[in-house]
Amino acid sequence: MSVYYQDDHVTLYHGDCREVTEWLTADVLVCDPPYGRDWQQGSRLKNSHGHGRSRANAGIAGDKDTATRDAALSMWGGRVAAVFGDLLVAQPAGAVQALIYGKPIDAGVKGARAGFRRDVEGIFLVGPWPVGVGGRSSILRTNALVAGPRGLAVRYGHSHAKPVDLLE
Repeated sequence: MSVYYQDDHVTLYHGDCREVTEWLTADVLVCDPPYGRDWQQGSRLKNSHGHGRSRANAGIAGDKDTATRDAALSMWGGRVAAVFGDLLVAQPAGAVQALIYGKPIDAGVKGARAGFRRDVEGIFLVGPWPVGVGGRSSILRTNALVAGPRGLAVRYGHSHAKPVDLLE
């Protein structure tokens, strides 16, 4: 376990949340756990003619199923959480609302099907969120870009980084 980022207001740890438990003292949980879809990068980067890049990637630790996500939420208890996830995988237990993260305009080209990009993710609200009259759209967008020298991965040093304007 190591400190990934720290300032006067927040400390982000890089490690297994089932072993690093400092996060359990937080007021709200915002997490981007392994989605449980067994993601791997490889031959899917080739086009229908078999051409293109084919860099293999061992995948994401804990992504074989939703056990990692579910264990973390069990540790968190029934408190307020916003959990990123794949819309094709079962939502977390206790979800009370589903938001849609409309990814940047250059996102989702890898793994596309039938000509449609994979450019949305779910954000599941779990726990006792306030009930009331809605005013904001449940579709959240960003002005960020994925690719290039100013892209999210380069800027934040993580291949699946979420943009600050989305998190705000």
